[in-house]
Amino acid sequence: MRYLFTLLLLSFLALPGFAAADTDTQVISPVKNSVEDIRRMADAGNARAQNALAVLYSDGGRGVEKDEAAAFALYTKSAQQGYAPAQLNLGTFYLKGRGVPQSDVEACFWYSLAFRGGDKLAPLLVERAAKKLTREQTAALEKRVAEWQPTPAETP
Repeated sequence: MRYLFTLLLLSFLALPGFAAADTDTQVISPVKNSVEDIRRMADAGNARAQNALAVLYSDGGRGVEKDEAAAFALYTKSAQQGYAPAQLNLGTFYLKGRGVPQSDVEACFWYSLAFRGGDKLAPLLVERAAKKLTREQTAALEKRVAEWQPTPAETP
């Protein structure tokens, strides 16, 4: 069953239109950019910046106080735009119950989208999370993943 789920997810990668649209090649990093620059880009709807700022809130660093609720909100905004690293991070928040009720189903959903978006770590995480799901949960999840589409950023 778990093997079948992984194979089905792999098949999504071969379908046209299922890869996350990530045409932004700008590198945004808490190491290379100032917190103010990252915050400004995140506020403008940049998915990479939202993820980078969420990492700072998640761990607390570079003068940003740890705030899991803020990290979760930013990961969600970025993940909904189709940014695979944010989808992976959001899945981990659900898996561990960080700032949100723990949910293997939601973790597997976001890991599956990250996998579909090309994240290299996601296949292993999908497989691990899927082991905990019932047959019914797996079927519903497969449908939800197949139907999911990214949403454009909300800009101020």
